[in-house]
Amino acid sequence: MKKAYIHCRLPFTNHNAFIVENGRFTHVGIASNILNIEVDEVIDLNDSVVLPGFNDAHMHVLGLGYMLSIHGLSTFNSIEEMIQSLKKDDRPIIEGRGFTEGQFKEKRLPTKDDLNRIAPDRPVLLYRVCGHLLVANDKAMEQAIEAKGQPPFKDEVDLTLGHFKETAIGWLKEAFDLKDESILEKEILLAQEHLLSHGVTSVGSDDFIVYAKPYEEVLKVLARLGEAGTLTLRVQEQANLPKLEDFQDFLKKGYAKKRFGRYVMGPSKLLVDGSLGASSAYMLEPYTDDPSQKGLLNFDQSMLETYIRLCHEHAMDFSWHAIGDGTSHVIMEALEAASDENTRKQRRHSLIHAQLTPLSQIKRMQALHLGSIPQPIFIDEDIDILERRIGERRFDAYRFKSLYHHVPTALSTDAPIETVNPFRNLYLAVTRQSLKHPEHPPYLLEEAMTLKDALHSYTVMGAYFMYQEHELGQIKPGFLADFVVVEGFDERHPSSLLKTQVLKTFIEGECVFNRSK
Repeated sequence: MKKAYIHCRLPFTNHNAFIVENGRFTHVGIASNILNIEVDEVIDLNDSVVLPGFNDAHMHVLGLGYMLSIHGLSTFNSIEEMIQSLKKDDRPIIEGRGFTEGQFKEKRLPTKDDLNRIAPDRPVLLYRVCGHLLVANDKAMEQAIEAKGQPPFKDEVDLTLGHFKETAIGWLKEAFDLKDESILEKEILLAQEHLLSHGVTSVGSDDFIVYAKPYEEVLKVLARLGEAGTLTLRVQEQANLPKLEDFQDFLKKGYAKKRFGRYVMGPSKLLVDGSLGASSAYMLEPYTDDPSQKGLLNFDQSMLETYIRLCHEHAMDFSWHAIGDGTSHVIMEALEAASDENTRKQRRHSLIHAQLTPLSQIKRMQALHLGSIPQPIFIDEDIDILERRIGERRFDAYRFKSLYHHVPTALSTDAPIETVNPFRNLYLAVTRQSLKHPEHPPYLLEEAMTLKDALHSYTVMGAYFMYQEHELGQIKPGFLADFVVVEGFDERHPSSLLKTQVLKTFIEGECVFNRSK
């Protein structure tokens, strides 16, 4: 089937029409010329804007599905309001995610005593928005300790408050992650529907540690959906295997780069540190608001070198979570120690977040051929804590423009940490103006990206990290026909991004979302 789409706007070009045949763009140009080509169908887009499908280079598909199935906690104005709302939940386990201490009028984190008021006789598990802090009530902790014994962690657990951080979260969750494959499948498809409705057609996704399950249980569900064609979304798995024996098993079984329909194995993923919000991101110098803390480094340099050597032996990249400047430093030390220049040139390694990266670190990333996958939308929430948490170092945070101009950089949202909405993410990239905290002026405006660069980073560069930049991410002859039809978008006015709405989403020329239906 050969279809011509006419009377549209392709931003930053003079084109207003294109042809799709066999899942690819075959012609792109002016409507009067396109109409001279014989086609099977002509579709008038009535001056709608058409953009390439968005590639969210780092998020959590299964985690998003899970989040869509539990309580969102971001809208409560007080801990008391949250307690009263969650009391209405009669499920055996009450779960929620998305709060920050800054949103509550109490200006503090919830504790187990707060959660005990929600349901003293049932487990209550509430996650901070970053996912690096979990609050549990007494019943949840009793149940976990009865099943697993006392938590074997020193700095990551406070039983008096019910607070769990980093690896301690996984320890606690093992007592409650009882979902079978049918529930995993349901959550994956729920996330897919949500992503397609926002014009996201490709993702880099970290799914293996959403639940405390063997990684193959999750892999096999996604692979089955991919091979059946039920997974229409393009998903590159960022294989999060923090236990070395699991990573070795993954490699031994030949999973590296294996493809199952539109589900493909991608880079190694490790949570090398935590988050700024939970004060667990690993810093070169102590936190300004807590001089006794530098954060948590989850893997030492020696272990990172082991992972890097295994990656290189299997022609595999890494995309590792690095928020603190101490973490970026340790990763770069490990990369330099475990590889040579020629090997690094052949790989497409990246730092996910690269949140606190002084220009000196960015230049070292460039020298080591190390890319970045940042999240502009993080400014929306973090702008309110940066000064008190890291002081003058805040001027080295969220350097999107510098990253983009020095190293391969693809934008992402880290959903469900933040909304998957690409237009809100773009707004933060180009204005650096928090919507949640409008009392703050634009943050380091000199690091704002142009909208053209931000779109390129959100499409072409996402495809780059999937090794598909020559066939994905552009509306161009020969490229896969992944595109989005939107209304309200005006490239001359960034404020229009907040009103932009997806009308239709296409993958390889097939309409996979239609708002009018």
